[in-house]
Amino acid sequence: HSFPTRRSSDLLRSCNYLGNEAWTLELDWENKTAFNAEPLRPWYASDEDLKAEKQAGVYRAAGNLAFAVVDNSGHFVRGFLRSLSLQF
Repeated sequence: HSFPTRRSSDLLRSCNYLGNEAWTLELDWENKTAFNAEPLRPWYASDEDLKAEKQAGVYRAAGNLAFAVVDNSGHFVRGFLRSLSLQF
């Protein structure tokens, strides 16, 4: 995507996605209403994963902002799961 994306982990308690999701929902911007109305939707890293229903995480997007959670990731999503984190 050519817009800002906030990626987060689903495994950590101290640096998990809940705080990151909260600030994206509170962010004051022109598409706030549309963004907040979007549900978290599953995303898949490849067509093969989609066919196998192997979900890579969930995301919410509207306007020029996306929030994505990478399943089974830790604090350093882009370091440990770099190729997967760059899929979204």
